[in-house]
Amino acid sequence: MRKILSIIQILCLSDYAAAQHHWSFDYSVTLPYNVPLSLTIEQQGASDISLAPRFRSEPLVVPITWKWQISYWSDSTAWSLMAIHHKLYLENRPPEVEEFAITHGYNIISIMRSWQMQHFMLGVGAGIVLAHPEISVRGKRLPENRGIMNSGYYIAGPNIAFAVGRRWYAVGGIYLLGEAMVHASYASVPIADGTARLFSVVAHVSVGLGFSVGHTE
Repeated sequence: MRKILSIIQILCLSDYAAAQHHWSFDYSVTLPYNVPLSLTIEQQGASDISLAPRFRSEPLVVPITWKWQISYWSDSTAWSLMAIHHKLYLENRPPEVEEFAITHGYNIISIMRSWQMQHFMLGVGAGIVLAHPEISVRGKRLPENRGIMNSGYYIAGPNIAFAVGRRWYAVGGIYLLGEAMVHASYASVPIADGTARLFSVVAHVSVGLGFSVGHTE
């Protein structure tokens, strides 16, 4: 039995040594498209406001929309931490809503599982929405010095993400990255004397640069 266990241990260590393990990091600029779904605004002492929102994002206006991802690869699979900085400006505001923006971040933070399939990478993941609302309804505005550590940020809800991308390697582990991604989320953010709840689906196209440590073609 000891000999069998020793052989199994040797085989496992050999498989681990044979596998290719490396880290990668990339940073991209994103161009998003917001799919209209639903927005409900609830405020004490007033009737609810419900609409199909039209959001714009102004991705190339500072602060630009971006995505970064750090990944640990074992052969053709990886675990990653991904963050997307997204922005929402409500265009079809009803008269009761003076301002509705989530612009210092409708941030998507996800744990991703990725697979390298020949030339392309596929990824799925889930995580949270970290939101910074700037909203004024019926003349009442929520102060921005509340939330997590009085920063104006709130953990607003869950999200799921799907991605497909490709890397083009240059030299020294540097690569160009092109990616398409869809994320769906639910968020509940505070307003003065109430809550705003929204469902969001966003499609992103992103282009960026990255580098890997320990990767071999």
